[in-house]
Amino acid sequence: MKLVYGADEAVAIWVSSQIPGIADFHTRRDAEGNRLFHSIGVSDGDKLVAGVVYHNYYPEARAIEISMAAITPIWAKKEIIAGLLHYPFVTLDCQRITTLTPANNKRALRFNEHIGFKREGLVRRGYGHDDMVVNGLLIEEAQHWLEHYVKPETN
Repeated sequence: MKLVYGADEAVAIWVSSQIPGIADFHTRRDAEGNRLFHSIGVSDGDKLVAGVVYHNYYPEARAIEISMAAITPIWAKKEIIAGLLHYPFVTLDCQRITTLTPANNKRALRFNEHIGFKREGLVRRGYGHDDMVVNGLLIEEAQHWLEHYVKPETN
């Protein structure tokens, strides 16, 4: 498994295709046409198996939202997870990451909890007929990932 950088649009399209009912990330642009998202993929050989889209970035608040998708759990190696957390916490100097997850997606909710996300709330019918779970991860809760598992080449 390896991280895929520089394929923001392709990864965002792939993540959007894996998460039904969300906006297409690759269409999010500002008035000048600049992307309003960043993406990092995870590949197994030449096949994309997971991806993260970083969006709704608020530099003043040092906060960003992420959306993740995967087609297999084998991508979730400690070094890969740490590399995906490196971008918002180190590169952007965020103090928090937020995820919004359908309440019926138990696998994603367990994964978020495993990484260290804390459940912060519930938006009733936030996804139409399903509730939306709001989870947050603060920099201090992610510190062990960044200190112990980030390889030098991802810094």
